[in-house]
This record gives sequence, C-alpha cells and structure tokens, in this order.
Amino acid sequence: MSKTINYGIDLGTTNSSIALYDGNEVRVFKNRDMMDITPSVVRIEKTGRIIVGRRAYQSLFTDADNVAAEFKRWMGQSDRKHFKAADKMLTAEELSAEILKSLLDDARRLTTDLVKAAVITVPAAFGQLQCEATARAATLAGLTEAPLLQEPLGASIAYSMKPGSKNKRWLVYDLGGGTFDIAIVSTHEGQLTILEHQGDNMLGGKDFDRLILKKIFWPRLQGSFNLPDLGEQTSKRQKLLKVIHGKAEEVKIDLSLAQRATVSIFDVGEDDDGDTIEAEFEITREELNQLIEPYIVKTIELCRKAIEGAHISAEDISTIILVGGPTQTPLLREMLTQELGIRLDFTIDPMTAVARGAAVYAATIPLKKVSVKHTKPQALPINLAHEPVCSETSCLVAGRIETMPQNVDQIEIRIEAETGHWTSGWLPIQKGYFEAKVHLLEAHIQP
Repeated sequence: MSKTINYGIDLGTTNSSIALYDGNEVRVFKNRDMMDITPSVVRIEKTGRIIVGRRAYQSLFTDADNVAAEFKRWMGQSDRKHFKAADKMLTAEELSAEILKSLLDDARRLTTDLVKAAVITVPAAFGQLQCEATARAATLAGLTEAPLLQEPLGASIAYSMKPGSKNKRWLVYDLGGGTFDIAIVSTHEGQLTILEHQGDNMLGGKDFDRLILKKIFWPRLQGSFNLPDLGEQTSKRQKLLKVIHGKAEEVKIDLSLAQRATVSIFDVGEDDDGDTIEAEFEITREELNQLIEPYIVKTIELCRKAIEGAHISAEDISTIILVGGPTQTPLLREMLTQELGIRLDFTIDPMTAVARGAAVYAATIPLKKVSVKHTKPQALPINLAHEPVCSETSCLVAGRIETMPQNVDQIEIRIEAETGHWTSGWLPIQKGYFEAKVHLLEAHIQP
C-alpha cells in the first residue's frame, strides 16, 4: 500500500482529468468514453439520476433547465443551479463534487485502489472563498484528504520532470475553456516558486465559441431565413442552437489546422415562415482571427503585467509553457511569440499537463495516518423488479431496500454492467425505493 497520495485531479471549468504517478511514470485515466478528459457538465433527470460528462454535455442545449456547465466560474458564491425536472438546487461546490465522483470512479474502475485522497488543482487567481469551496467539494465527493495546488504549479511540475529544467524562469500561459491564468514560475535550485500571477476567471475558449455563433453563424442564417435575434429565442430553437453551438466549437478546432472550414447545417427545424433551415457556408481563419484578437491582446496585457509584477523582463524568461486546449490556436501562438519574444513549449499535452503535474506533486505528500475502526460490511437486502425479456435496448429496473440501516442520512446506489460499457451513475434512494432505465446488450436466443 502506498504511503503517499499519488493521485492528481485537474478540476477544470470545461474539462477535468485525473492522473496517477507511481514513481516511474504518469498515467492519465481514461473515462468510460475512452477519453483522457471528462466534460465538467452535470445533468439531473426527473428521477434524481445524476449524469456527468459527455452524455450530460450532449443535453446542454436541448435541456438547459436540467444541465449545468461552467459552474467553476461561480465557485465560492451563493448561486445555485435549479434542476427543474428533479426540483433540486445545487451549488457550484455540490456540482463540482459530482465531477470529482465521476473521476474517482474512473480511477477505481481501472485500479485496485480505493482512492480516498488526491491533490486538486485550482486557478492561481482563486481567492480564499473559492479554495474553501473546492475543499468542501472534495469532502462531498468522499475524499478524506485533498491538498490544493495552483494550476500553474501543476503544469510547471509536469515540465520540471524534463531534462534541463533547473534554474529557469517560465511563463505559464493557461487558457482553458472558461478561465485564464498566467504565472511567472522560478525553478531555482529545483524549487518551484510562483513569482507573480494574473488571471481572468471569465475568459476562455468557450467565449470564442459564443463569438463564432453570435457574430458569424447567426447573421448568415438570418440573411437566408426569417429568424429572430439571438436574445429572442424560444424553446423551438433549442435544436438549432445545439447544432450550431457544436458547429462553432468544431470550426474553431478545424481552423487551428486549416485556413478554411466548411459548415453544413441541416435537420434543425424551420424558420418563422415555415421554411426548412438548411445552409452551407465557408469560414476562413482570418474571420476567426478578427473575432478573437481583442481577447488575445487582453491576455498578452496580463502577461506583461505579470512580468512587471515579478520585477523581471521578458528576456529573463526562458520559455512560455502553453496549457489548455485553446492554446492550439495559431493566432494566439503567433502573437505571443511576436509580442513577448519568448520561446513557446507545448511538448506535454496541454489538456492533461496540469493533472500530470498534480499527480507528481501528490507522490511527494505522505498520507495521513488515520485511525480507522474496522467494521464488517453490512449487506442490504434489495428486491428488484424488471422484465425478464425485453425487445428494446433498454428497460426499467426498479428496486426497494426492505430494511434501511439506522443512523444513515443518505444512501445512493449505482447499477453497472460487468463489461464496463454502461453505468447508471449514482441514484438517490427515496423511502427505500429507486429506479433506473438500464441499457442492455443485444443477445440472440437460440430455439
């Protein structure tokens, strides 16, 4: 059994990830969708079933009343998201706890570890209230230990594992989906120190997506179809909004690789005159650059402010470390090089660098010795009811716990396929009763 924490979690505004450092190499855990990152999105259904990640994200624009995203931006505030179908109100820290539970489940599924401790990263711009809320989220997720680490330090630790990293000054440029962080980091004598930091908790790649939708997609669609302004949308436009929002993100990524991208929009309903909305148009990288350049300029201004605050010059910085998916934007890289004159380094995956560094840091933190009273696990008798044979690929499974244990405030249950292809997520139990729609694998019955 390990004597150190070893697990690191990047709890991001848009995407999150979990990694393990075993003393030799870093392992980033894939989720059930076989992806290194999990969308930081939560959906709650009418039954109280909680869905996290890609499947929740797919409902973001078609069922916005029951889906929450980008809640890291209001971490530490009293704001709550109302999930209409289940009539539940959750804070940002409660929603963050669901993301953490999902990440921990992925690690537990792929290892024999119970994973009760992990280092969690936070933006350098986070204040005391946001950090305390993150710590509470960790507790709600079942973690007994959750030291916090600033995200720029996490990325720096990942890069410090490379040869020739001692006695340097780095500028960590972390542009995520929802937040921006900049930090000047010193590696003097192997000691990582943040000399200065700046940031904007309301600036990220998702803002680029919204610009594309608002400034390019919608005006072009209005030029061909009778559509109201974006602020006047009704529920009948949800499918259209979902499709074009997804297309906006695709275009942003495509234009990172090519000078032009073609957008095809169809099967999204009708306009106010009853005409079928179908369109295809081309967008150039130059059009995108014009939209996002003011935002990149703002980040560079914050870089200069951080350099000045550290009482050094740009010539004293050896490398700009790029972190976050939006840093793959060509214009961003060009402007950073031209304006600051510092070499860029993005040799470690920008999407997982923070989690990797957090895991390495976690391997240096001893686990606390906690006195645990060992008790025999209590088996709960559960009566299940379901159709023995079903012609569909899903069926309803209902269950009741006949004898609820005493002194238990809340019990949750999860149904999983042994193959690992499906999970119900954690389901609440109300008065001993629960139900879930279970997804089945097709089988052929031999005569």
